[in-house]
Amino acid sequence: MSQLMADESNHLRVVPLIWVADAESSTFYCEKLGFRMVNALRPDDVLAWCSLTKGNSQSMLQQHNKERKFQKPHGIQLYIICQDLDQVCAEIQGRGGASTDISYTFFNLRQFFVTDPDDNGICFESPVET
Repeated sequence: MSQLMADESNHLRVVPLIWVADAESSTFYCEKLGFRMVNALRPDDVLAWCSLTKGNSQSMLQQHNKERKFQKPHGIQLYIICQDLDQVCAEIQGRGGASTDISYTFFNLRQFFVTDPDDNGICFESPVET
């Protein structure tokens, strides 16, 4: 049992990799959502991969190989937990980002959604204060 506990404590975080059709056009994450690019690979001066961060959230974007047709991945949606959902929504809209209206879920969360240029869904949510 102690070996299992040691292994679990070794996992610090999960960082999703999002495949995109054109990494250069994915400035959406910085310009609209407020992420900051902290690392990038630019072979031949073309953005191929980057690491993004905002607060405790981190993600990576990977350029799709343009030699083949881009197939949008299925089955993944990002959920970003926020302390002040209204502030996050106002910041995104203030940067020109489009979002759904804030709604309430049956499981006691408030949330809104945005869609990136590759049609990936991103949900921002926070617990309903009781």
